[in-house]
Amino acid sequence: MFKKRKKPTSATYRTNSTTTSTSDDASNDDTVVCLPTNSASNSLQTQSTSKPPSTIMHSFNSTDPSSSLKSRQNDAFRTLETEESSSNDNRARLEKRFKLDISGQTNDATGLYNGSKGYSTFVSPNLESIAASKHNGTRGQLRANTTIRVTSQMDYQPDVCKDYQKTGYCGFGDTCVFMHDRGSYKSQSEIENEWEERKKRVEEERAKAVRTLEGEVEVEEVTYKYGYGCIVCKEWFKDPVETVCGHFYCEPCVRTLAKGDDKCLMCGKDLGGTWKDAGKLRKEMKKGGFGSFKEMWEKRKGNDDAVKEEEE
Repeated sequence: MFKKRKKPTSATYRTNSTTTSTSDDASNDDTVVCLPTNSASNSLQTQSTSKPPSTIMHSFNSTDPSSSLKSRQNDAFRTLETEESSSNDNRARLEKRFKLDISGQTNDATGLYNGSKGYSTFVSPNLESIAASKHNGTRGQLRANTTIRVTSQMDYQPDVCKDYQKTGYCGFGDTCVFMHDRGSYKSQSEIENEWEERKKRVEEERAKAVRTLEGEVEVEEVTYKYGYGCIVCKEWFKDPVETVCGHFYCEPCVRTLAKGDDKCLMCGKDLGGTWKDAGKLRKEMKKGGFGSFKEMWEKRKGNDDAVKEEEE
């Protein structure tokens, strides 16, 4: 039996001894030399590019086929998402209930209790009745339109279109950015009524001027309109007031009438406890020449007193 001589090896070699038995009687020791592998070093001083480290990349894809189209079109197909989702609104629940009724099932696959809306109906749904119920609102809230994108413009500047204001016509029409308003202009009927009133005033002034030239006294017209004094106290007006029926009294006298039967002594109408200041009479009193009217009233009062004395 001979011993196998070992060869000198370097310090970097690693030896593995394995004992194998070729037969029951004899056994040989075999030595296997394993060379080191050129594995990539992860030290900071040495780097290897032969085998780059594997990197894990995460990517997310949408199942919606129109998602990529939406992103490319710069949100041109964006919908109005202020209402409830179309997959869980009232219409979706009704359609789901109809499908369960048609299939004969008593509940959905989840087995959850859906309330009174989940009860099965034994009357077959009619499509025409369902379409009609959408207008009268018997089946709850309708599904709002989500394809409308409202674009509004608020103009708070008080800019008025001068062409439309002066002529009533604008070449831009409804596209004009200025406001079409002719509220500062009067209508034709208002202008005609004002013109008629102006003509009447001019005619009255001309008639008064003619009567003045002919020597007529205007005091008679004033006495016919305002009377010769207060009919209650038989005196000249003191703080004159005008009633609702157009007659004139002193303020203390009209208060006395209001405490009594509250009726006008000249026409018999109810005063209602209301009167106003006699501005017209005060203007006539301030005019020159109205003193002759007062003298006429005093003269008439003296004549009435003389008549009473003669009768007595």
